[in-house]
Amino acid sequence: MVAFVVNPVRLRIRRLVDRAFYGGRADPAGTARHVADGLRRSDELTGVLERARDALRLPWMALSRAPDGARLAEAGARGRGATAAVDLDYRGGTVGVLHVELRRGETVLHGADRGTLELIRIPLAIALHATALAGEVRRARAATVEAAVVERVRLQRELHDGLGPTLTSIAYRADAAANTVLRDPASAGRLMSEIGAELRGAIAGVRDIVYGLRPIELDDHGLVGAIRQRVAAAEGVTITVQAPETLPELSPAVELAAYRIVMEGIANVRRHSTAGGCAVTVAANGRLELTVADDGVPPESWRPGVGIRSLRERAEELGGTASAGPVDGGWAVRVVLPLTTCSQLPA
Repeated sequence: MVAFVVNPVRLRIRRLVDRAFYGGRADPAGTARHVADGLRRSDELTGVLERARDALRLPWMALSRAPDGARLAEAGARGRGATAAVDLDYRGGTVGVLHVELRRGETVLHGADRGTLELIRIPLAIALHATALAGEVRRARAATVEAAVVERVRLQRELHDGLGPTLTSIAYRADAAANTVLRDPASAGRLMSEIGAELRGAIAGVRDIVYGLRPIELDDHGLVGAIRQRVAAAEGVTITVQAPETLPELSPAVELAAYRIVMEGIANVRRHSTAGGCAVTVAANGRLELTVADDGVPPESWRPGVGIRSLRERAEELGGTASAGPVDGGWAVRVVLPLTTCSQLPA
């Protein structure tokens, strides 16, 4: 009779003691739910770690980013106890490491603790990945703003230093021609001829500025037609274009990036390669695929420069990929772009 009364009390006291010293390690699923609930309420990593540390009654926990090991968050006070580390994996890659300090008197991570950490590392890995994505979005936005500022400065410089002085000179010459047309028609005629030449130069300058923003050929002929037109005017290397007659509708940003990438790829072939032939391939299979391949090799002194970096940046800005390197029989640039940009996707 005594055993029936005492044993439940003893078990209850033991559970209370275990929870006081070891937290929720006896209930891994419940602890994982507790941490996941914290993630749903907040994406602040320090608060999530504090929730997990408190649940397991651990002295200290910290999150570091892979692969550079940068400390992202920590909870509790680091003491002199032994530590253990648990890798945080997401979609086949390690995105970070969870560091824990063991309780006083423990030298290795208890199996029950490890089981609990194995469960909570999944939501922590997702949170860490989400934080990394948020950082990439912030950097991409900053880069976009910076690129827009740089482009405005370039336009300002070209208009101020190029078109501005030309138009000023034309105005002065027009005034001079008007003042001399009656008393010296020959001089006025020469001035008018000079004005005509300067105007033609100004028109060419405006076209260059417009081309720098968006080539007119893209609006007139589309991506494939614009590529064929530029290739037809190229000299030196024999260039062929393999592309469908029509492509799915492309966003203006994707179309412009694809055109610039192909032109940069061709320019690299002409500048750095010993190729006699170059093949441009355009395909659309749920995504836009571009290849610029040649049958030559760069000189031994060649190193990746601004051109190759520009290719990658243009592709990555739109959520695509770009690579360049040697292939059997030559060299190739391969680029994959989405057909549309995020701004064009339905809400």
